[in-house]
Amino acid sequence: MAEQQANPVPDLSSPPLKLLYRSKTGLQGILGPPENVSDPSGISVDGEISYSYKYGRNGDIVAVNNNNSIIIYDTITGEEISNIPQPGVIIMELSPLGTFLVTWSYAKKKVFAEGEEKKEHDVFHDNLFIWNVKKREIVKCWLQKKQTWPAIHFTRDEELAARVIAGSEIHFFTKGNFESYQKFQKQGLNQLYFSSLEGLTYQFILTVPEKPSSPAFVYIYSYPTLTVVSQLSFQRAQEIEVKWNSTGTAALVISRTETDSSGKSYYGETGLYIIRNDGTSDNLANYLAKGNIYDCNWDPSGKHFIVVHGKIPPKVSIFNLQLDLLVDFPQTHKNTALFSPNGHMVLIGGFGNLQGQTDIWDWNRARKIGTMVAACSSIVEWSPCSNYILTATLSPKLRVDNGWKIWNVDGSLHFEQKINDLYQISWRPTPPSLYPNRKPKRSEVVVKPVEAPKPAKYRHPHFSASNNAPEQPKAEDIVVAKKFNPEKQKRDENKVPPGSKPVLSKAALKNKKKREKKKLAEKTTPEISITEPTAVESSVEVNNDAKVNEEAKAAVVPNSPAKNVNNNNANKPANSNAKRNPAANNNNNNNNNAKKNNNNANNNSNSNNNNNNAALTPEEREEILKKIKAVNKKLRQIEQMKEQHKQGKVLNEQQKDKISKEKELLAEKQNLQSYLPKQ
Repeated sequence: MAEQQANPVPDLSSPPLKLLYRSKTGLQGILGPPENVSDPSGISVDGEISYSYKYGRNGDIVAVNNNNSIIIYDTITGEEISNIPQPGVIIMELSPLGTFLVTWSYAKKKVFAEGEEKKEHDVFHDNLFIWNVKKREIVKCWLQKKQTWPAIHFTRDEELAARVIAGSEIHFFTKGNFESYQKFQKQGLNQLYFSSLEGLTYQFILTVPEKPSSPAFVYIYSYPTLTVVSQLSFQRAQEIEVKWNSTGTAALVISRTETDSSGKSYYGETGLYIIRNDGTSDNLANYLAKGNIYDCNWDPSGKHFIVVHGKIPPKVSIFNLQLDLLVDFPQTHKNTALFSPNGHMVLIGGFGNLQGQTDIWDWNRARKIGTMVAACSSIVEWSPCSNYILTATLSPKLRVDNGWKIWNVDGSLHFEQKINDLYQISWRPTPPSLYPNRKPKRSEVVVKPVEAPKPAKYRHPHFSASNNAPEQPKAEDIVVAKKFNPEKQKRDENKVPPGSKPVLSKAALKNKKKREKKKLAEKTTPEISITEPTAVESSVEVNNDAKVNEEAKAAVVPNSPAKNVNNNNANKPANSNAKRNPAANNNNNNNNNAKKNNNNANNNSNSNNNNNNAALTPEEREEILKKIKAVNKKLRQIEQMKEQHKQGKVLNEQQKDKISKEKELLAEKQNLQSYLPKQ
């Protein structure tokens, strides 16, 4: 044994924490933290191998199976309450209030004496029993060959019970009377789940797995009317698991398949849905990352749930009933997420084939409280008071290093005990409301110590900027999660600046472009008239890529020699024709005035662009020159297509489309040249 740290003394008015473990040497009760000693008034069975034990819902009684009989103990005093002579029990369950005990064992064939009449349907003995715990009497028994469990479903007040028969009908029993029942038929049903609602009406969920000809269905029914309140259908669901919230208003539905149709996973496909008793339901695939669903659980209030989802390393997220994202935790190698009984903390760990690293978070403030490493753990459980965490390594999963540990919420080890051949251990169930509802203190939040800066690694100067970026911290070292405010997000989304249009998402923008492209394709393409480029267009056209830099400079400098020479050459024919044709002279003057106005406007815009982009880095300048070169290449191709068209070659739709974009390319080139600074 090793005790490293003790938590503050618990409230004396609260019931003591108790544990019960089952090993090769027997059954032993333990007084939990802070004592961590054998319980003198608890259960202690030495030298007798027990096969399993099962607590009642409130933890006041426990049923122990020793393979010869079922013994019921009082967990407070340790006294034996009842002894039920039922050998060979494989699985058992206590009703919520501890009134009934349900047992199932393998069906055995009847032995008929010589000459005794042998009935066709009366070959096996009954193997499913309902016992009255106090009276030690059989209330009802049936023959059930398959180990479908739970075989009998109870509501929390035990006023209603149900039994699913052969996947086609349900028998409802009221007030503990199992002789008469109400029959309800539904083809293909698999399992039933009662909600926590109590009163005049009850609600339950029926699941129907998919078939080759039909999808899977999940229904919420109301009793006693047996009417459908809400329903949900989906594909790829060979197995269905349902988790109701504590208030009975909604349930999480997990679907599983044995194989993955896409071939991306060896473990099949999983899906997550939510169904509510107000008639609504949602598929969470639009809210979760692509990949498997590793774990999901409700918080005690029933208003929030946590999901471990995505590819390895998975994401861990908390949502509310409206599917608003509240907290997004760092991506680490985890597969388990559990809320504490008081709902203030959440445990996120990696168990099974992972190393057992576990983080404890105060999820309301999105702050990490502690970290622990519970390697090779078979189970992990919160204590009823939310101050401790139990982990254990059990046999036969692991034959070595069996034992159990108790951890504080800050990740420190509180107590450890090694036990050979440990089979089962758990806290005694106790209502969390009996313990003080303490929130994690500010001082309990982990603060990573500031380390001295390490000398920077040598990096070659030619490395890119991304390689020179500082190393990002590991996800395990992050102590703050991303917290979201759904109400603020909705307000921000609805805010649009005056005179502006709402910003479209990437998907919406992509769909908009597709619609516009489709409309453009539906229109008939007009005949293309091949015309010579205007003076303005020809002045910016470049036929040689080797002169890109010189022409770019001339395009942005209004009085540069190169541009003046071109303008003078362009005006000479006009002046010579003006002497012969006065009317043409007037037209040329008007054109020249318009060109001057355009040149002035272009010069003003170019000067503004030069002022705004005066300091271009070599990389930016090189990028602009590359784009100009690409535009020039397209313009040369257009010229070649024009020449081919003049020679009588028939152009296809794609070539016509390229020619129609000539003006756009010229404008794009002129715009790119305007970003080049003056030399």
